Amino acid sequence: VVNEFATRHNYALEHVGFDETIRMFDVARQIMPNIKLYYTETNTGNGNPDTDATRVNLEYVSYLRELGIEFDGLGLQGHIANATYPQYYINTIDRSLEYADEVSILEYDMGTLNEAEKVPFTRDSLIACYSHPGVASFVLWQPQQSGSPDNGILWNMDGTHKAPLQTWKDTVMGELRTEEFLTTDANGDAKFRGHRGRYDITVKVGDKEETLVVNLTPEEDNNIVTAVVTDDGIKMSSPNLYVKKHRNYVNWKMSIVSPFSKRAKAPYCHKIGAASDSVPSKRLCLCIKAR
Repeated sequence: VVNEFATRHNYALEHVGFDETIRMFDVARQIMPNIKLYYTETNTGNGNPDTDATRVNLEYVSYLRELGIEFDGLGLQGHIANATYPQYYINTIDRSLEYADEVSILEYDMGTLNEAEKVPFTRDSLIACYSHPGVASFVLWQPQQSGSPDNGILWNMDGTHKAPLQTWKDTVMGELRTEEFLTTDANGDAKFRGHRGRYDITVKVGDKEETLVVNLTPEEDNNIVTAVVTDDGIKMSSPNLYVKKHRNYVNWKMSIVSPFSKRAKAPYCHKIGAASDSVPSKRLCLCIKAR
């Protein structure tokens, strides 16, 4: 709803005032009552929260709360200029969660780092953010180089791969990806732990097989899949069925770009966090794959 008011665009706040800021959130809530509202700030996330822009940002956020403004999450723009201590991400997230229910790492890219530095720092940043249950998503700002300085993470301007691309694949789609093969116990239960997000749960009994697509969410009591085996097959159900959402954008601005210009690929966004799942059944074999 509001972006970079505490640091970069504080002049805008001087013009519109806090009353208008309150109105912005109120209008956004009225238009989209079921959408999570965020306040986002730049130069936060990977720096020391005691000395960098995070301190100023949280002072501003604290005052917004005192004014009665309700927002669901804080966006930390992960623009990286220099390799820092990855623990700063965790420290900043902890501080931010004092004022919001969740945090998202937004606009992650790298400027002055060389390619050799981008590889380990990208991996360390992903692990630090994935490890924190308060983080809802990790979004790249500039996956592909589009000019100078080169902030691209995954692709060069000509579309060739950058070194961190393989690191992203190995970490997000490999090391941090949940894929389990389980057999239920004597009580018909099987459990696994995985990051929040979309999963294919496949149940096999003899020559019978059925798949259900579900979401693992923070509401762990609903992270349950029930499978009932009958002569006719397997019937599966869950409170957290995956339902594809149609995106409705209000006053969405689209820039018109020459078809001959080089454009960055769409940002990668992954829901992350820790959750558990229980699958009661007869003696079943389960295949769990994150999507």
